[in-house]
Amino acid sequence: MAPFLVFTVYAFLQGGFYEVTGTVTLSNFASAVGSELTRRLTLNALGIGFVTATLTLAIGVPLAYAIRYRAGRMEYPLLALVVFSMFTSYLVRIYAWRVILGKDGLLTQVLGPIGLAPQDGSLLFSKPAVVIALVHIFVPYVALVAYAAFRNIPGDFFDLAADLGAGRMQRWRRVVLPLVAPAAASGFLYTFVLAASDYVTPQFLGGTDGNMVGLQISQQFTQFGNYPLGAATSIIVLLLFMLAYAAVTVFLRVLGLNSVVIKG
Repeated sequence: MAPFLVFTVYAFLQGGFYEVTGTVTLSNFASAVGSELTRRLTLNALGIGFVTATLTLAIGVPLAYAIRYRAGRMEYPLLALVVFSMFTSYLVRIYAWRVILGKDGLLTQVLGPIGLAPQDGSLLFSKPAVVIALVHIFVPYVALVAYAAFRNIPGDFFDLAADLGAGRMQRWRRVVLPLVAPAAASGFLYTFVLAASDYVTPQFLGGTDGNMVGLQISQQFTQFGNYPLGAATSIIVLLLFMLAYAAVTVFLRVLGLNSVVIKG
């Protein structure tokens, strides 16, 4: 709570170039809300965060399901690989994607012969580049959260559903998703918040098209020295994240998926 309290105090103070005075004001919030650039970058961040969280969930949950119920003896080796992938440096992965998505990168070499390569020969400095890198970074986390949820669900549930005539899609829709919904929602929110607030990946891969509000907040502190404005913008973004959390919570509650009790 200490950083949050410090930011809250700073947000209501007058500031300038690496200078903070004791004058109480609301001008920082007015500047943040009234800035067209801040609004555009915030919407960009929320959009990239939502797409990243959705794709991460779509990959991570089936991956966890496959490891838990379909891998057999390879369950724990595959789980170990997922865990080991998290040990790779954040920056190393970002630089790896710069190489892969670059003009002479692996993606261009693969897609070029079939005519699917980008017009300029590179996906760098774009929203797709940011999303691809963020999905790669967060899939292991979501997969582990989903796997932990699947560990409490007996595999017999899915066999019984199949015996009762449920097809593969029905088993996923009526058995798998309801049981794993709370964990999936947690993984979604975790990924959404961290992806939408990221400022390192957009800096290296986003360019002007994939820039997000996190980078602007970082620049307020590191380049412009306007701590109060940076703090006010941070609090506004935090409030938006809290609204997203409330929306997901209400959505799960309306569907009756906010808590699932499995009786043996």
